[in-house]
Amino acid sequence: MALFLSDSVIVKFVYELKTMTQRPLDAIHLTDLMHGRGINVRYLGGITKSLEENQEKNHNYAVCLSAIVTRAAKQVFKQYIIDIPSQQLGAAIAHFLNCYHGEIERQKSSSGENGLANG
Repeated sequence: MALFLSDSVIVKFVYELKTMTQRPLDAIHLTDLMHGRGINVRYLGGITKSLEENQEKNHNYAVCLSAIVTRAAKQVFKQYIIDIPSQQLGAAIAHFLNCYHGEIERQKSSSGENGLANG
């Protein structure tokens, strides 16, 4: 079964993603497409690696990468939130989402290169 999946089903799915026959809008749609073909999400890394060659032009690569990062963040969040007292839960969630969606502020250094802002 695993050979059929990796040699046939996943190869066909990757081809559809490369040729843009399938254009998942987000990670949920992507996992629905994968599950519809019998592909477990654990194969997402390999699928993403197969799409890597033309990543700057490929919307599907960005969706796959986004799904991987989001799933990883979910695991980190579960560990982060487990010991937070209920009174501080709202602030902890806001802090985590700020870290996850925030940007690093950069400033020009004296040498003209970008560097991390102090503070």
